Amino acid sequence: MATSDLTTAPLGANPPPTPVRAAFECWRAVRAALLASSQEREAYQAQFDALLAAEATVARLRAVSVEDFALKILVADDFGDMSANTAQAALVAEARQIAGVL
Repeated sequence: MATSDLTTAPLGANPPPTPVRAAFECWRAVRAALLASSQEREAYQAQFDALLAAEATVARLRAVSVEDFALKILVADDFGDMSANTAQAALVAEARQIAGVL
């Protein structure tokens, strides 16, 4: 990290989100809209396709931090899919804690 990188951000400023964090937030918004939707089949299918595209984006991006990796686990879990055994449930619980997504 260059010295100028350290001096340009104001104290207490949050760094910009990583590409994985930004993609995760997009996925979460698309998923929430889909779950809240009671639209016709065609509109629902379009939202579902958008969700699949958002998932593919998160999967394609490389994690640059432990938090990014945790976010990728949460997308793979889809808020409950990885519950077949205690190891999966523990992994997801830890990912939620690391990412601050409760």
